[in-house]
Amino acid sequence: MVLGVNFWYINGSNGNGKIKHALTYYTDWKTKNIKSGIRNTILYGAGILLVIGLTILPYFLNGHLGLWWDSVIEAPMIYANTKRNSLLTFAPLLVLIFLFLYVTTRKKLIDFKNTSIQLIALVSLAAYVSFIKGGRLNGHYLIQLYPMLLILVGITMHQSSFTTNKTQKKLLAVLLLLIPLESFIEYTKVIKNKIEKGTFYNGEGIEVANYIKENHINFENILFTEYHIGYWLLNTNPPTKAATLPSNICRSELFPYSQNLKRTTLEEIKYILEVKNHKSL
Repeated sequence: MVLGVNFWYINGSNGNGKIKHALTYYTDWKTKNIKSGIRNTILYGAGILLVIGLTILPYFLNGHLGLWWDSVIEAPMIYANTKRNSLLTFAPLLVLIFLFLYVTTRKKLIDFKNTSIQLIALVSLAAYVSFIKGGRLNGHYLIQLYPMLLILVGITMHQSSFTTNKTQKKLLAVLLLLIPLESFIEYTKVIKNKIEKGTFYNGEGIEVANYIKENHINFENILFTEYHIGYWLLNTNPPTKAATLPSNICRSELFPYSQNLKRTTLEEIKYILEVKNHKSL
């Protein structure tokens, strides 16, 4: 929630931007500007409730409020409390974040007395705590963390450019190029695919679906155990709700929240392969 309401923008001139947060009500309370704090809290709270309400709307219009509760509230809570990763999995990145905050504080590269900076640091740590509570740290989860951390990194690099020597400046320049390295790799793959195959769409999920269509293979009864984007590309449905995301077939604890009467993964697989007679791919 802290991350969700943390809309921010930078304005100003002459390079001296001021980060304005949707969490400015924190400052209002801190300075005892109670009326402003209450007003801003209500406005930001209304925004959160509006987003939640919009997710409910399709279910409500189709008379499936219970399904919304099961799939959006209950299922994620069950998911977060099963098959948790070891706490040691989270340690390296957490140590790196604290080391960064410690060094920038000691070197006085970031003014942590500034309320806006405090809030950015708080949101960054809150996002990471949510990963620990959820029990998993998948790579794509980090998109919740990077935007806030990059603001602090950007401030640090801006301050360092006036206080470091030429060698350190060169290292900072190299670091700037390395930060989006994964994106560069993906761009290279996309361009290479365009040159070799004439399309920007790349990856095994795309290629498998194209191969099936080009060779007129019957995909009426098909089960993707990976790259499930194939269902969409072939304009066909997965055999069961659990099979929509293949790994969910192995998460029997989630079956009750998708109106699935099967009790075990084995039952689900037997139903798909024997009763529905789907072919695995």
